[in-house]
Amino acid sequence: GTYTQLGTVTNGVNSCRVDGLGSDPVFFKLRAVVKVDQTSYMGPYSDAKVGVANFTAPTITGTHSPSATAMTVEWGSVPGATSYRVYRDSAANGAYSTYIGSFTGTSCTDRSAPSGRYSYYKVRAVLSYTGGTLYSNLSAYCSAYPLAVPTMAVANLGGKTARVTWGAVANATAYDVYVSLDGSTYSLLTSATAQERSCDVTFEEDITAGYFKMRAVRQGGSKRFTSNMCGARTVSLTGGSS
Repeated sequence: GTYTQLGTVTNGVNSCRVDGLGSDPVFFKLRAVVKVDQTSYMGPYSDAKVGVANFTAPTITGTHSPSATAMTVEWGSVPGATSYRVYRDSAANGAYSTYIGSFTGTSCTDRSAPSGRYSYYKVRAVLSYTGGTLYSNLSAYCSAYPLAVPTMAVANLGGKTARVTWGAVANATAYDVYVSLDGSTYSLLTSATAQERSCDVTFEEDITAGYFKMRAVRQGGSKRFTSNMCGARTVSLTGGSS
């Protein structure tokens, strides 16, 4: 591409500040200059290096688990990034030497997450270009706990009353049960305890079907860790269930 001269610095100065840059990548080159009498002699240009103003670390926005040995990690996009690298550790203040992989989107699923204990994740943004790679700092850590997705069933108890039942999920401390009247918009019906395995709900007279989903929950201090939602189950309020 075409380069514009920013300026000249004297011998002994090894940096300069460039203001007014946007979020798009900008490439830089430099060359040495020797001045003899009134004549300047230019050395060859250096290889191009890229710079991005505010090439910040990503922010992890959430985690959830599709199984007891997998964790999905999600983060916000960083302007200029061409990919993201994800790392895991067993301690919040660890070295994060377990490399999960490189991803072009803003989420990944770690399918080797240790079962039955907490894991911690960090993410960094990457900008790859011809001649090099630019890395952001690592993000703040985010804790996670893998949980299996509950197995759920629903049945009509007669009339307009349905019963939701589910199997136990190892290490869960609660279960969130959701209900919908149209199979599209779900709202929280109840947060059941770890010991509960069912709940009943009675619908209004004009409702002909109910739709249910649920997920396992583990409360860790002030944070709730959740599994993925199970597939929807439908109960006919005129008889039958699925």
